[in-house]
Amino acid sequence: MSRLKILDLSNTDIEVLPNSISNLENLTALRLSSCYSLKYLPSLAKPKALKKLDLHQTGIEVAPQGVEMLICLEYLDLYCPLDELLVGILSNLSCLQSLVVDWLLKIKGEEVANLRKLETLRGHFYL
Repeated sequence: MSRLKILDLSNTDIEVLPNSISNLENLTALRLSSCYSLKYLPSLAKPKALKKLDLHQTGIEVAPQGVEMLICLEYLDLYCPLDELLVGILSNLSCLQSLVVDWLLKIKGEEVANLRKLETLRGHFYL
């Protein structure tokens, strides 16, 4: 599966993703929308070609390790119960065009302001 480009597990009852998902270096899209039972995502440091990460309505509470390394990421949907988005993660995602965050997730406006290619934003800011 090393050549896999799109992995769409949306609307499944998956509870765990194998750590081997971290080795999918050619992956361009990871869609996990409505995987309500999914609480954890393995490291995303290696799939550097990832352009779309959809965690909409998953149970993920902690930002995946390595998400700040996804410099090609264009679409990021974090409409999930994340506790926090670590400071500095967004500013590394310079290609990001679309960002969706849960209204409870607080993000700094100054980090979003640095996203020069951002076209769509859904979320809330705090000072």
